[in-house]
Amino acid sequence: MKSHVKGRHESKIVDLPTLAAESNEPEGLIFNIIESRASSPISAGPRGATWFEKERGRLIEVPVDFNMEPVDIAAALTIPHLEKIQALQERLERVEEERAQYHCPHCDAEISGITGQDFPEHHAYVTYETFACGRVTADGWEEGPCPYGPNWPRLDEFEFVVKEQGGLFVCYPMPKTDRARRVRAATREVGRTKEEAEENARIAVAPKVKGQPERRRSWP
Repeated sequence: MKSHVKGRHESKIVDLPTLAAESNEPEGLIFNIIESRASSPISAGPRGATWFEKERGRLIEVPVDFNMEPVDIAAALTIPHLEKIQALQERLERVEEERAQYHCPHCDAEISGITGQDFPEHHAYVTYETFACGRVTADGWEEGPCPYGPNWPRLDEFEFVVKEQGGLFVCYPMPKTDRARRVRAATREVGRTKEEAEENARIAVAPKVKGQPERRRSWP
């Protein structure tokens, strides 16, 4: 059977009498060999031959990778195959590099806006990129951090000021450090109690870890 796919171009369909004559073995023996493999065609080991479509007992399909271990498949690759694989890898790398330009490097959030500002006194034009996570860059330099990134402030860099308004409590995270002041998404959180409002505000400005579920506000 292996001789029928020598060269590894495509699978081969062989009739049972031909295999019996070539191997000088009884058709019954070959039938049992194929039949046993047909009951479990997918395995972790080498791939075997099977009956061709509805021609059980008459036609046998010998796959192009018949009885080959993974190392054999790798060795069978020709130079054109390897060149195509390398070209595909290089193309995927270029696509990933282009895609990365429009996503946050820390959390993979997409760009939500691109604006520019002219500074004639400095003879400069600055391009600002805003990401969905809140990260902001100016000509590539980070001005507003990503909550998943290393420059996001710690909770102790905020002061949580709570005020009562209309029967509810509102908490304002007030930055105490330069790093905290760089957070662009200034927020306020509401709660039914002072403690609830402050806890919601802490959740809103807490650093985030990629792959871990975000804490949810207790209310509303």
